[in-house]
Amino acid sequence: LSNAGLAMRNPNPSELFSDGLHHSNGTIELGSLGIKKEQSFKLSATLLKHGGSFSLEAMPYLNAIRNFIYLNPTGVEYTIRGTFPVYNYAQDNVVMAGFDLHIDWDISSHFHHSFTFAYVHADNTTRNEPLIDMPPLNINNAIRYGTGWHSLFVELRSEAVFAQSRYPDNN
Repeated sequence: LSNAGLAMRNPNPSELFSDGLHHSNGTIELGSLGIKKEQSFKLSATLLKHGGSFSLEAMPYLNAIRNFIYLNPTGVEYTIRGTFPVYNYAQDNVVMAGFDLHIDWDISSHFHHSFTFAYVHADNTTRNEPLIDMPPLNINNAIRYGTGWHSLFVELRSEAVFAQSRYPDNN
């Protein structure tokens, strides 16, 4: 399967009007009335393989976003309530490329294996630096033993979330 898509998103009210402490995050967020709508062009492909006890989905994608809206850390503010990091809503052009993989395998009538892999590489092309707050490589693995009795099963699961090594130096 393949897909080409064009999407647009207007800024939400918090991106426009925020002007103070965000109580659940413990950060000060500052909006901007000059924020424009985001425009995204995405290309993706999906390779599907389903056969008997095995299925595979591999999905590479490329997404170019003009006027991408994000929170950019800009400093620290000292108040009578404490010290809080300050984030401004900003816009830049961004390119994201990624790859998702999902594999399911019925090893036998009682054993099932599942594997997922997700990676995204994102660059802020306006500032020529990595895009802030992108997730690192994630790998999930699970093997399940099902008894067939009242849908009872036992599962052993592992999740590996790698350290994020691509981020802008905002110090």
